Amino acid sequence: MPTYTFKLKSDGPGVEDDIGINLPNADMAYGYACDVIRELMRGREQRTQRWQLDVYHSAAKIFEIPFVCLEHTLDARVKVGGRSPMGRPRGKLYLAADRGQKVTRDDP
Repeated sequence: MPTYTFKLKSDGPGVEDDIGINLPNADMAYGYACDVIRELMRGREQRTQRWQLDVYHSAAKIFEIPFVCLEHTLDARVKVGGRSPMGRPRGKLYLAADRGQKVTRDDP
């Protein structure tokens, strides 16, 4: 089974995982990374919005996940008459792409 390692890029120097975890494939590694991010964000959403978790396999980075992609407190911002506070119509905001697919803050 492949071993995946992680590197947290935060406000400080970051933290590298030098042991890793054995997972069957990259999809499982992505799901595991998302769970780790949610745990790290819990109760610290504002502070961790600029953080990122990089996922590696065989010393090569296979993807990076900005915490803001999983941060759902952005949805709690005040709406005025169905418009954003800046007066622009609200629609789906595309924050990133995951394996070529658009990812919105409304996606799980």
